[in-house]
Amino acid sequence: MQRRPAPAMSVHSSVALELLRRRGGGWWEDALRVLDCMEKAADQLGDREVIRKAAATYERVMNAAVKAGDLEAATLILNRLQARGVPVSSMGYNSILYGCAQTGQLARARALFQEMLAAAAAPTATAGAPPPAAVLPPSPTLVNYNTMLLALAKQGEFTEAKTLLASMQPPQAPAPDIVSFNTVLAAGAASGDYEGIRAFFQEERKGGGGREGGRMRPDIVSYNTMLSALQGWGGRIDGGEEGGR
Repeated sequence: MQRRPAPAMSVHSSVALELLRRRGGGWWEDALRVLDCMEKAADQLGDREVIRKAAATYERVMNAAVKAGDLEAATLILNRLQARGVPVSSMGYNSILYGCAQTGQLARARALFQEMLAAAAAPTATAGAPPPAAVLPPSPTLVNYNTMLLALAKQGEFTEAKTLLASMQPPQAPAPDIVSFNTVLAAGAASGDYEGIRAFFQEERKGGGGREGGRMRPDIVSYNTMLSALQGWGGRIDGGEEGGR
C-alpha cells in the first residue's frame, strides 16, 4: 500500500514552527526553510491540498516577517500562495498593508488595497459556473480599512483619508469605528492642515453619542491628537464649542 503522509505534513510543520516561535530571535527565517521543505514534499507527492491546509501557518510567518522589518519576505510568501492558488485571508493581507504603512510605501499599500476593493466588487459566481482563473483577494474588513487609513495618516494624506472614511458605508463597506476616526485625525495632524482638522473634528463631534446621525463621538485619543497637533503648530482652539474648556 502506498504511503501518504501528506495529511499530517501540515500538522508537523505547524509544530515545528511553534517550536521555532518559542525559541524567539529570527525564528521566521528558519520557518521559511520549513515551509520550503513542506512545499517540496507536497510537489513530490502531487498533493496541492497540503499547502492549502497550511495557509494559516504561512500567514503566521508572513506576520512575523513584517514585525521583523522584512516586508519583502512577507510579500514573497503572499506571492507563493497566490501562485499555488491558495486563498489568503484578510489578516494575511493586513500584514502586508501594515508593513507598507510602517515603511512609508504608500503606493504599494494603495495598489494592494485596490486589489481587495476590486475583488469585493467582483460579481458572485453562479452555481455551475467555472472557477475564476486566479484566486481573488479577500474583501477588505474594518481592520484592513483602518490599516489603509494608517498608511495614509503616516504620509499626511488628510484629504484622501477623509475620502476613504466617507466611503465606509454599509453594506458596500464596513462602518467606521473610533479607530477610523482617530486615524483620520492623525492624518490631519501630520498634514499640518489646522483649519481642515478643526473643521473635521467639529463636524464629527456634532453627532455625539456614538454613531448617532452617522457621526462619531470623540474619545480621549481624539482629544489628545487635537492637542498634540495644536502644540506642534503653536496654535490654540478658540471660539466655537471648544473655547473656554
